[in-house]
Amino acid sequence: MAFSTEWEKIYSSSHHLSRWPWSSLVSLVHRHCAIHEGMKVLELGCGAGANIPFFVSLKSDYHAVDGSGTVVAALNDEYKGNAMVDVKQGDFTSHISVFGGDFELIFDRGALTHNSTAGIESVLKQVYEALKPGGIYIGVDWFSTSHSSLKRDRSEKIDDNTYVFSEGYFKDLGQVHFADEKHLKDLFAKYDFLYLAEKENNIKIPGPWRYNLWDFVVRKPAV
Repeated sequence: MAFSTEWEKIYSSSHHLSRWPWSSLVSLVHRHCAIHEGMKVLELGCGAGANIPFFVSLKSDYHAVDGSGTVVAALNDEYKGNAMVDVKQGDFTSHISVFGGDFELIFDRGALTHNSTAGIESVLKQVYEALKPGGIYIGVDWFSTSHSSLKRDRSEKIDDNTYVFSEGYFKDLGQVHFADEKHLKDLFAKYDFLYLAEKENNIKIPGPWRYNLWDFVVRKPAV
């Protein structure tokens, strides 16, 4: 099971309930996607639904999966009657097939990066099958190996890239996966990279510490 029980506790306690679309995602969608009415979109780990209003504004055929029953129930109530919004509860490492295929865009914002390497690889196999030829995958806010917490905070190592923290920023957030450029390119070896950027956030106050993240866009080959 990829979805950590910690996140259900967080959401049911009314924490991490972001309600505004992520600016990085909005920018990357406009820059790299052929936007049109009915564009078929799948979000992995939608959380409280911060990105849904953006895709509603684009008149997309929006689908999402999240492991938290609390947020899924709330979103289904909020968007009740909107046939273009489909949110299901499930583990996205094994639950993508319920949505079918031919997606033009699949994306996550800080979701897959909370899984083990094996879990991420399992998701990406399904993603490749679910995307139509030429389809786009966007990853936003994947944790970089240059993030200060990786060296600074006490943790248990799960695999070469994945940790569970007992202190610091990631405490009680389940599995945390860190990537460098080579690791990302290995994970998405079947795709063409259109964009890859490490966001270097050097926090001075409080701090000092580095909150570094990856944003990337890849495309499934058309043939």
